[in-house]
Amino acid sequence: MADSTARSLNMSESSAEWDAPGAEDAARDRLTKWDLRKIRTRRLILHAGRELFADRGFIVPRVEDVARAAGVSRAAFYLHFRSLEDLIQAVFIREVRWQLRRYRSLTAEILGSERRVRGWLERFFASFRQERQYILIVYRALSSNPEIMSVIFEEHRRVLASISRRIPSLGLSESGELTDRVRRVELNTLIRRIEEISLYSAFNAWTEEQDLAIDLLARDLAVFAAPSPQV
Repeated sequence: MADSTARSLNMSESSAEWDAPGAEDAARDRLTKWDLRKIRTRRLILHAGRELFADRGFIVPRVEDVARAAGVSRAAFYLHFRSLEDLIQAVFIREVRWQLRRYRSLTAEILGSERRVRGWLERFFASFRQERQYILIVYRALSSNPEIMSVIFEEHRRVLASISRRIPSLGLSESGELTDRVRRVELNTLIRRIEEISLYSAFNAWTEEQDLAIDLLARDLAVFAAPSPQV
């Protein structure tokens, strides 16, 4: 729980580029003590909501429950969030961003070897299993407002943009050429497969053929990343 608390309180809510982790520190230096106190209070509420949503699943807690768990007043809650649904969506956005940050560990070196790709996938799936209770937050938020599915699409777009900058050899430039577009769709499809298997793995819903599925996915990722043959 301590690691979870530290993670939640230190998570950035900004839309700063993932490839520039120092940007948040630079922005923090310009904040006043009052600003920092407001940020910390908001994060305490977000963390409390996250833990309550994860523990209770689809049983919605009351505002009073969240405020008590965060150690703040009901009035303080409403200074930061208009309603409980507003909090659910904020927690959802943070959770989606956090879960997708796993892709930051994907490098050109890993993609250069099917064996290393498989190892990366196994670590990816293991991290999902460790936090499977928080995956329920995503479904709780979607059940309350299906329109926020657009958040997932936007965050996946950010994932692709980040990967294309860090690994230019993948040929995912933003030039608008048809080949680039096809490559981005191919990678996006592979990412969807990764997350589908992760979900089944997290809840032990697919054990019989999971190893084979990982082998096939590792192969396809390595083939995708392999340099195109010279004509």
